[in-house]
Amino acid sequence: MDSSYTNFWVINSSKKSVVRRFSKVCLEFLEENSIKFDEISDQTDKKLFSLSKKLNNSIKPLASLRCRVSHGIYKEINYLYLKERKNNDEIDLFSMLICVLDDKGSDFLKIRKNNQGSGFLRFPFTWKNISKIPEKNIRPLTARIIFNFNDSIAKINTWIAINVKSDSELKSYFRSCGLFLITPWALLNNTSLKRVKEAWNRYDSDIMTLEQVETLHKSYTDSYSKAKLKYKEKTGRIIGWEPDSNFLNSLIPKQKNFDNLLLIDKAVRSYMSPSIKLKDSLPYREELNSSSEDNNLDSEYDSKNINFINYTINTSARSVIKEVLNKEQKKWDKDPNRKLCWILYAKGLSQRKIAEKCGHKQSWVSKLLKENLLIEDIVLKTAIELKNYPDFENLKKDPKTLDNVLSLLKKIIYSKDNYLIKTLINEFIRS
Repeated sequence: MDSSYTNFWVINSSKKSVVRRFSKVCLEFLEENSIKFDEISDQTDKKLFSLSKKLNNSIKPLASLRCRVSHGIYKEINYLYLKERKNNDEIDLFSMLICVLDDKGSDFLKIRKNNQGSGFLRFPFTWKNISKIPEKNIRPLTARIIFNFNDSIAKINTWIAINVKSDSELKSYFRSCGLFLITPWALLNNTSLKRVKEAWNRYDSDIMTLEQVETLHKSYTDSYSKAKLKYKEKTGRIIGWEPDSNFLNSLIPKQKNFDNLLLIDKAVRSYMSPSIKLKDSLPYREELNSSSEDNNLDSEYDSKNINFINYTINTSARSVIKEVLNKEQKKWDKDPNRKLCWILYAKGLSQRKIAEKCGHKQSWVSKLLKENLLIEDIVLKTAIELKNYPDFENLKKDPKTLDNVLSLLKKIIYSKDNYLIKTLINEFIRS
């Protein structure tokens, strides 16, 4: 039977798809205990939660609950994709799913032997064994959602949505696409004054001075915590708060509307996005061409050089990555984990996380990706191309200037968390 309590939603990495995996164990348990499972219901959810805790040495009730939650995760990701895709065409549904849909339907939990070791121990996937794991280390996500669920706070669908949106791997992927799933009000409160000032300095607006932004932000964070506390006392909820006219009047200076706050929010999002213009991290002509006597640079010159450098970095990176992955691709049929490793790297996962998902040691991931060597090749190829450009002719004559440019290019790539490389890898794999 095609039920959300008897089927896991599972990633099929080799075919880049999501499939349903039927669990006979779940079906037998539900039928033996006369539990309704033809459709999702709060009553069935509560029954399974109760039995998972009561029969804490049995994998069966928890497996049915994991099926239910994996269905909720799949549904929430599809909702987020359809919602955010309208304004951001960089996001990819499968890339989102691979971040959070990590329950393969196994009857066993893999628990690391110790904090230093890379080996794992296998235990039956039961409530009792989940409770032995530190909360932050509970995986798959279905298990963490189930274990932390409190029906006095929210319904399971709401709880699934909250946990999916707050998942660190998914948030990391969204950030790589310039997307932040957080309200302007929470973002303003969670952003340090230092970052707000840096963001405003880069934002092209003369509506407020930097001093005015600083004053408003300080006032906002002071008032925010008090307003949220009152909201929680009044409603019993921790989400859903929005500023009203009374809140705006409490700020310094008083605000007639939300415009200035939303403007700061926009500046911060722009600053945190990986698509920050290259000119924010590149030196100007006098730094790239020490022989130049013209220090009075106009914006047209800067724009021309910056665009060329940007184009050259992208072209060089594309060429290097294509060559590497063309060779690597020949090995993917024999070992799908090699392809999975590149996919997860492109999504922004750490090498430790990649190793866990691929079932290998971190050294295997590092050896496969050769991240530093990849960057060195891109930097060198970019520098060679730049030397053919008239404004960078001195690179052929001055080894010191060439070294400085090589160092600069490496910093540019690293400063963006290797976003360009990961984007091109993802593009190659999807093609």
